[in-house]
This record gives sequence, C-alpha cells and structure tokens, in this order.
Amino acid sequence: MQPLLPMDWTAAVEVGDHWAIFHPAVGRRDAIGHLFTAAQWPEAHMRLFASWLRSHPVDVQRYEDLKRDLVAAGVWGPDYTRRKADFVREIVNSARQEMGLPPIHGAL
Repeated sequence: MQPLLPMDWTAAVEVGDHWAIFHPAVGRRDAIGHLFTAAQWPEAHMRLFASWLRSHPVDVQRYEDLKRDLVAAGVWGPDYTRRKADFVREIVNSARQEMGLPPIHGAL
C-alpha cells in the first residue's frame, strides 16, 4: 500500500471489514480504492454492490436519485453515508440472495 503514496494516494485506513485508500484531487477526494484480501473478496460488500449495479440499471437510477436528493438537501459527511445505508444493504442483500448467501442485518 505504501508504494501508492508518491502517486498522491493516502495511507490506507480501516473502513469496516476492509481497508481503503483515497486519491485526493486539488481540494477534494477524486477516487477511493477499496482493498480486500483474497479471502474477503468473494463476499466483499463493495464488490457485490458494484457488481449488482452494473447489471441492474433501475437500481443505478434509484441510487443516483438518492445521492442527488441527499446532496440537494445539504446532507454530507457521516450523515450522507448513514442515510444511504438502508439502500446499500438492500442491494447487497439482493446480490447475496442471488449467490445463496444469508442476508446482512447490521452495519455493512
């Protein structure tokens, strides 16, 4: 993870069950890299969420609408993340169900 520091990525920070690194652009975060072990990968919530959205355009639109509504209402930071949690859990659980995995009931 340290080799990415010279390319303007931050040091890794723990975010729930995995690590993340951030690529800041001038004055704002430009990208997030989520890092998983090989053992975490098959059930990684971030991967399941992204994979589901790639094949379900209606849910992509729902997610976009939710995010736009939150920003328009001035919701940002930890509250922004918290207010998206139910939608994210719904999508992750849809993906888990499709894979024959039990649902997640708590925090992702």
